[in-house]
Amino acid sequence: MQRGAIQKERKSWFLRYWETVLVDGKPARRRVCVRLAPASDDRRTAELAADKILHPFNAKQVTPESSMLVSDFIRDIYLPYVKQELRPSTYKGYKEIFEKHLKLRLGETRLRDVRTVTVQRLLNSIDGVGHRSLLHIKSETGSE
Repeated sequence: MQRGAIQKERKSWFLRYWETVLVDGKPARRRVCVRLAPASDDRRTAELAADKILHPFNAKQVTPESSMLVSDFIRDIYLPYVKQELRPSTYKGYKEIFEKHLKLRLGETRLRDVRTVTVQRLLNSIDGVGHRSLLHIKSETGSE
């Protein structure tokens, strides 16, 4: 069970803990630091926030694969699958949608952080794209 280290630094409470991530397809541990609360809050408030962050790790709900960036997943796993299984025109369209509309908007979003509302907000942020193109984008990201 991971507890992390809660420390008060400058004007905030911080949590430091270890996370297993994939680096070049292999698991590696990295140190993570997260701001929990302003220093004006008491330690108990910081501890509750830390418990909320660490709960998925301690409940074994987080896997190294879930730490993968969504953009890396699409580029390294999904698009090669599409290229192998679907028509070349479909692959070309999906790759173009990813490059033009999704890649930059996804940023540092990790697979474990993606929810339906996340995808819907991303789609709402795309201007100047027709309804049919949005449906293609929606089907590519797995949202319904």
